[in-house]
Amino acid sequence: MPSKSTIVTFLLLSIYSNENVLANIRGAKEGRKLATDITGPCTKDALINAGISAATLASEIGSDADIEAACKGAYIDKEEIAWEDVIHKGRQFDKNFLDGEGDWNEHTNEISSLDDTAGFIDSLMEVAKTTPFELPGDDYLTNFNECKANAGMCCYVANRDGGDPEDNADVCYVEWMKNPRTNHVKFGYSTPYSIYHTPNAPDDAVYCHGFAWGEDDDSFTNVAKGSTMFYTAYKLGLVDKEYVRPVPGAPMCGCMEKMPSVSGSACVEAVEGYTYDAGTITANIKYQDCGKSLSEKMEDMADADEIPAVSSLIATRRTTGECSVKAAEYNYDHGYTIKE
Repeated sequence: MPSKSTIVTFLLLSIYSNENVLANIRGAKEGRKLATDITGPCTKDALINAGISAATLASEIGSDADIEAACKGAYIDKEEIAWEDVIHKGRQFDKNFLDGEGDWNEHTNEISSLDDTAGFIDSLMEVAKTTPFELPGDDYLTNFNECKANAGMCCYVANRDGGDPEDNADVCYVEWMKNPRTNHVKFGYSTPYSIYHTPNAPDDAVYCHGFAWGEDDDSFTNVAKGSTMFYTAYKLGLVDKEYVRPVPGAPMCGCMEKMPSVSGSACVEAVEGYTYDAGTITANIKYQDCGKSLSEKMEDMADADEIPAVSSLIATRRTTGECSVKAAEYNYDHGYTIKE
């Protein structure tokens, strides 16, 4: 008997496929171009600039108000999929994964292939192109609960073949007290920098990437934040890169301000896009590298008034800078200095 997650994935994909099949049949019968894609926000002007005439829009959708409603209904106002209906393996499984534990993180490919245990993630990405996912966060799934800096991150220290990830960051310090549901420690912090840079220290290869979202609840990046987290953590991090395991004392993925302070972080973003076909507008969201660091991306967002300036400053403080300086300053602020 198929599992619940298989059934849910099949139903979600059936809805997605049926919508597109029906749209293609309508277009073929009318002898017209099957679909027109636009990149960016969906507006009447954007549709006209893509080659759809105002007369066609009026005929196939209706008034300007109808067009605006159809655009918003395609994604911004579309009901998000509750997180419990995305992975569908239960809160304990989700918590373990985001903390860097569980079979997906602790088993190597030799023991358990991701094709066998996480193959459905590729299928769910098709759904994430058209429908927003909820960003999980509550008193149990604390990793993304009440993120205050408009950003999330994942940091990894291994891959599923037992080796290291690409090294794009150094860990400056870890604030254990920010994640008691992850590390079961109520107080304290550590400065791994002082450990990794001593003779015969273990390899400190760490890879971090993150994503940011706008302050406005109706902004595209805010609506897409749950789906972007899914792409960042599950599709890109786990399936594509096969990166696993957290920096000790920290979750593998969580709000940026709860993650380790590091010297750098890659950036992932969702790109807004839509497909118009015979009066039907569907979202066509793409996910990609930002082409710049997370701190640079957030600086751009702050300049565009998409996020508060303080969020950009937090990103700069937590994801850039030399660890020798950052660790020393953090230790000094807490009453400690390195003995010469």
